[in-house]
Amino acid sequence: MSADPSMSVQAQIRPGGEVDLYYMNEKTAMKQAFPVVMNTRFTQDLTNKTSGSSTFIIPPQNGINQVVCVLGWNAGTWTTAGALGCALPRGWGYSAIKQVSVRYGGSSQYFFTGAQLLQRSLRQCPNGTARDALLALGGNATLTQADLVSNNQLAYVFLNLPHTATTSDGVTTTVLPSDLLNQQIVVTVELNPVNSWISNTGGGNGVIPSAFDVGYFQVQQSMLDDQQDSLARRVDMNTHFYALPLPSFDQQQLVIPASVNNSSVQPYVLTGFRNGSLRSIQLWLTNNVDNPSGSTGVRNPFAWYIPDSVQLIYAGTIYANYQNGSSALWNLLNGRQQPAANNVYQTVSTNTYSAANSLTAWVDLPFAQPHVQESTTNVLVHGIEVRNGIINLQLALPNAVTSQAAYSSASWSLNVVYVYNAALMFSKSTCDYVF
Repeated sequence: MSADPSMSVQAQIRPGGEVDLYYMNEKTAMKQAFPVVMNTRFTQDLTNKTSGSSTFIIPPQNGINQVVCVLGWNAGTWTTAGALGCALPRGWGYSAIKQVSVRYGGSSQYFFTGAQLLQRSLRQCPNGTARDALLALGGNATLTQADLVSNNQLAYVFLNLPHTATTSDGVTTTVLPSDLLNQQIVVTVELNPVNSWISNTGGGNGVIPSAFDVGYFQVQQSMLDDQQDSLARRVDMNTHFYALPLPSFDQQQLVIPASVNNSSVQPYVLTGFRNGSLRSIQLWLTNNVDNPSGSTGVRNPFAWYIPDSVQLIYAGTIYANYQNGSSALWNLLNGRQQPAANNVYQTVSTNTYSAANSLTAWVDLPFAQPHVQESTTNVLVHGIEVRNGIINLQLALPNAVTSQAAYSSASWSLNVVYVYNAALMFSKSTCDYVF
């Protein structure tokens, strides 16, 4: 504390150094040290546009940013008879993807489901408008035969890999420096069969296109203006390493069947934790009424619900206690917005679809101190080490839904994603994860 009588009390008691907020200087300004040029010229067709796996091989050429997968049909591919009784849900491109895997050079390979890629992307959006747009860009919902037959149906799916983030808001490094690698980055996408995620009443002639007309990968790259600026040329990477902090690392989605189909509080056990700093647990509920299996049915794959109550317990200590649906407010207070995106819920009557407004919602169960960390990778906020490998949940399904007749005998599922602090360590022309 300063004793200078000319200073205000607040200026004396508050910590911190003086910063000139009137004139710009070297303390308040940043400039790019190594100029780069952006491009999105590298694309590759999916080798399998029906179902099964396609592999995207990205050569190690400077910085690798976002990777996008575009899927769809051209106008006229659907026939009028074939489109009868069929509809596409909003965000259908993420439903078309069964799972995605990535390997950075010689790193470990990890797998992620299409649903968890969507949830990761939505939660990283800086505002609700961006969330709604991202979901809609993942595939527009259709209601009529004319929608399917007369228009191009395209889905732009963001493959939100561990090194990327939806937003460039804040100080987030989402550039993978592949100039430090001597092996390719390999991204694999496995598609679901088309008839497993398209709404189909069975009222048409069942002629659903078996393959996409359009299916390709595209990557955005940051190319150094001068290759001499590459870290590999300035530093001996055989004796040094470079640590790239990740916005987060999401472990593969875990699906747990609910033990009841009513709103009574039930215990659940979460397992499968890895060694590392667990930042949070993402959770949402789904019901088989909204997304039935088989070749027919009306599908709303992103009808995600939040529990009426959820209590997170580790080693006898309660870390999150959200009662009466209050998780939406607590998550809003700990972040930038309510954890939800605007969606539409489709229903059908005699092959005619209608849609009502709905929410795609989830719960963030945090361990780390509140901080928009996925937008500021230059700040490390610690999580918790789950040393005994077990976390307990006390959870109640939403009564407003379970009390409906259509859900009286339905099966619920808990969808869980563990989010960790992580970094990629580069050295000797390869890299791997450090947790």
